[in-house]
Amino acid sequence: MAPTTTATTTTTPVTTSVTFSGTVKNIVTGTSVSGATVTVGTVSTTTGTDGTYSLEVSESGRPSFSVAASGYHTRESAVTMTGVTTINPEIIPQGDGFDLNFFDYLFRDNGTQGTARRTSTPTYEIWTRQFTCLELSTDGYNACVRMQVLEAEVPAEFETLARDSIAKIGRLTGDACYCSNDLYETGPGHIVYGTQSGLDRKIHEHEVGHSVGFAHPSPPAPTLPTFMYDYPYAITSADELHGRILYRRPNGSLTPDRDPAGITIN
Repeated sequence: MAPTTTATTTTTPVTTSVTFSGTVKNIVTGTSVSGATVTVGTVSTTTGTDGTYSLEVSESGRPSFSVAASGYHTRESAVTMTGVTTINPEIIPQGDGFDLNFFDYLFRDNGTQGTARRTSTPTYEIWTRQFTCLELSTDGYNACVRMQVLEAEVPAEFETLARDSIAKIGRLTGDACYCSNDLYETGPGHIVYGTQSGLDRKIHEHEVGHSVGFAHPSPPAPTLPTFMYDYPYAITSADELHGRILYRRPNGSLTPDRDPAGITIN
């Protein structure tokens, strides 16, 4: 029997023509950025004096997207050719209060990883019974990793301080926090009374900072004052500014403004 010939079908990527437009703005000041280069795939244009741009793109799939301007960190992402075509990218200035070393210290383990922040709405449990610690962590922080409940109740002021600290999350994330209680786990965050620090307001705020992604990695020390490093841990304007920027970027962003793989800006 003669062999049967099988037809081979070749799939050609569908090329779509889309006009992208919008306004480029400074993420800190909200002002428009003129002279910025906006690139989608292989097509580029420059923003006008009012920060606006428009460019027609004929591409298939998910072409790259970037915005570059003098005095700013380059915004790098990708677009879908079937998504929203009005894109108003915010770009991070090299100034106006933004400090890359400080941002890296708090959110990128001194620049060695992508940003780490919470991605779902938080819940907390305030435990109103006292505990005794049975085992400390061995990571140098001496955190309690195993406890036993006691009969004694905690002072009433403890719950008030815990709730007041949780209420400050909006200052750290820009009032729109979608944040879990742990980077790698789900479930409520447990707020437990400690006899040495249970009534210390600043320590409460410091620990709530941890719960929304603020860290204190190994040296070098941060370049600006922060409640994650400097006792008595007062929340600073730098904490608020950099935290708001963190929460306006995808989780895992790099350098500090390159989106991780699989993310599109539209």
